[in-house]
Amino acid sequence: MYARSSTHLDACPATRRATMQRAAHGFICAVAWLLICSTASAQVTRAAAEELRSELQAMRARQDALEAENRQLRSKLDAMEARLAPTPPTLTESISTSLLADAQVAKQPVKFTPGGGGFSLNDGPYSLSFYGFAQGLASVYDSRLKRSDGNGDFNVRAARLDFLFDYADRYQLLVEVDTAPGNAVPGGSDFGLVVASLNTKVIGNALQLEVGKLTDPFSTENYRTSRDVDTIERFMALNSLFILPALDSQYGAVIKGELGSERKFGYFFGTFNGNADAFNNTSDSNDSKELVAKLTYARRGFSAGLGLDYSREASQLLSLTDLSFANYLTVPIAGERFGIGADAFWEWGRWTLRTEGLAFRFDVDRTPPTSIAGLTMTTDRTAVLTGAFIQPTVYLRGNRTQGMELLLRGEFSKLDVRGNTDGDTLYALTLGMNWYLSPNLRLQTNSILHYFDGPSRVLGLRKRQTIPLLLTELQVKF
Repeated sequence: MYARSSTHLDACPATRRATMQRAAHGFICAVAWLLICSTASAQVTRAAAEELRSELQAMRARQDALEAENRQLRSKLDAMEARLAPTPPTLTESISTSLLADAQVAKQPVKFTPGGGGFSLNDGPYSLSFYGFAQGLASVYDSRLKRSDGNGDFNVRAARLDFLFDYADRYQLLVEVDTAPGNAVPGGSDFGLVVASLNTKVIGNALQLEVGKLTDPFSTENYRTSRDVDTIERFMALNSLFILPALDSQYGAVIKGELGSERKFGYFFGTFNGNADAFNNTSDSNDSKELVAKLTYARRGFSAGLGLDYSREASQLLSLTDLSFANYLTVPIAGERFGIGADAFWEWGRWTLRTEGLAFRFDVDRTPPTSIAGLTMTTDRTAVLTGAFIQPTVYLRGNRTQGMELLLRGEFSKLDVRGNTDGDTLYALTLGMNWYLSPNLRLQTNSILHYFDGPSRVLGLRKRQTIPLLLTELQVKF
């Protein structure tokens, strides 16, 4: 019994060693397997991460490309909307600048641009553009105006051709003539040379020099080309100056420019002959020149301007006129003339609001002719002409390409002379409709009520009067 027990006890250590060896071998194999699995898993995870990183970079690149494409499409859409919508008119909308903008639409060898863009011929840095418009006017007057043409009239208000030559977008030569009958002054030219000017960009748009016969920049309402004015006639106080004549197209030189990153600020400094007449080729006829300064500001949806004017007038007559150019009050003037004017324009979608005003002080002529009926005699040394208008508009449908626009304009004009016993203030209310039948065809109607605040010896009116006027105009342009 003791022998068997001794033999069994002797065999236990070997067995335990074998068992331990097998356990260690199994543990080593398990650890090795875990290491292999961990390595493989890490490689798979790393490969997946690289794949996800590549996909994320591709998605970011695609997003950047889509955003760039979206910005490009938005820019094109804004350009199309700006071209279709009524452009806020600023002082830089002179005949030359507005036509030049149309001429730069495309540089094709031969091109016709609908909507008034005209015809253009292009060859490298050279371009020659042709534009034109004609305005047929029908008018119905009140018999109290005692017009020589009766109570109704049909005439061609303007028939103009424009030739614009541009070289390298630096030199622009503009010639505009008016061939409408009745414009030429007796004994003068047989056509109206409205503009004949050379504009040179000395330092880009920042500094430009324009010389020749050009439009006085003092009034924004006058500086706009006739084919883009909202009403058939410009406001009454401006008409009084045109008849003088003053503030119209004349020979001179202007330094002008647009400043700022978006060319928001504009300036004009000019000297003119002082005998403004758009419909006659009046040469230099006086020694004292007219001086004009104008500052402007413009951004999308808003523009404004402030102008100053100084000149010396020869002996002539200043008249208070209505929108039919009928005279209610006449004063002789001679000597110095000082003027200030301001304007503003707002646009909100289909709505716009425009306003402009001016004030001029004139020296009175103390030795006037005595043969003019109704001439106001005064002992005062000065006469003051003031006037302004405010005009909201709304597009009932469409825009200037094809649509219908309704406007209401209220205005006044006053000629203040001490000692005058007649009325001295005219008021006018205009209800207008602009019907854009096509990009090249516009029909305008202006129903106008004038109110004069007293008697008028010039017209033979013994008391204050309310006088109606109806104007209808059809315009064709290319």
